[in-house]
Amino acid sequence: MELKRLHTRIAESSLLLPSASAVYLLVWLFAGIREYWWLNLALTAATVYIIVELSNANALIRVRSRMVSSTFLVLSSLCLPLHYSLQNTFVMLCLTLSFFLLFSSYQDKRAVRLHYYASFLIGIASLCHTEILLFMPLFWILALTNIQSLTFRTWIASILGILTPYWLLIPWLFINQEPGLVATHFSKLFPKEHVFDTTMINVSQWITLSLVMVLGIIAAINFWRFNYEDRIRTRQLYGFFAWTAIYSIFLIFLQPQLFDPLIRIITLSMSTFIAHYFSLSRTRMTQIVFYAGSVAVVIAIIYNLVTWSGLSTF
Repeated sequence: MELKRLHTRIAESSLLLPSASAVYLLVWLFAGIREYWWLNLALTAATVYIIVELSNANALIRVRSRMVSSTFLVLSSLCLPLHYSLQNTFVMLCLTLSFFLLFSSYQDKRAVRLHYYASFLIGIASLCHTEILLFMPLFWILALTNIQSLTFRTWIASILGILTPYWLLIPWLFINQEPGLVATHFSKLFPKEHVFDTTMINVSQWITLSLVMVLGIIAAINFWRFNYEDRIRTRQLYGFFAWTAIYSIFLIFLQPQLFDPLIRIITLSMSTFIAHYFSLSRTRMTQIVFYAGSVAVVIAIIYNLVTWSGLSTF
């Protein structure tokens, strides 16, 4: 009889996602409720639902599990400032839905509509953070090499999808006599200040990034060691997440002021590897990493609560 360790039983439990949601809500409450909290919470819930569907539709884990969405929720609890940013939460929702549509085009050379809508969502997200457009060259490369659905037609559809939100917005700006906002918006793609200025990243942010990276790297190494056990499609999608995480980490160092929107992209990408690791690996070392990681996450959440909520003043 195959041994099921505690982390494996947790990963396959039907109570996992409700428990992770409870943790997220508790952290939210302790951090303090802000204006439009209900809308922020609704956007987060929609993002988690899409992650669940993305995981199921693409069989990211070979067993029935809600580990990907639950890991994302728990690790998102580390990022307290994001609970207050409606803008960052909306961007994450757009990107997650974009990933879902892009993955649905796997090896479909005629998926013009899927590429258009996926890029349209990224275009909408870029209205909040122009720098999201920096991901498009990477996504085109990955659509060619990993998703294997990029053709000249789907590439043109992708470009049109990105441009559509701006076709709708720019005339409105000219009507309101604010054309200068267009130049200001796109100037953020090439900032002259704070480039590689890591002093902008505070201690709490370093802790969050380091913890997500360490757990993610351990899980990624395990995945690539045993990736022959997964289907080719699964390996290709995990490659997509890996390159997205690497590129996001590079952008954090290049433009540290973008830490808040980028850390969630890293969190989503690394959550897939971490979930896969804890769901399928049944070694004693995995159990040790699970316990140590859980304790580290709890300590980091408490530290970030004290730091960001000002509880240290009491």
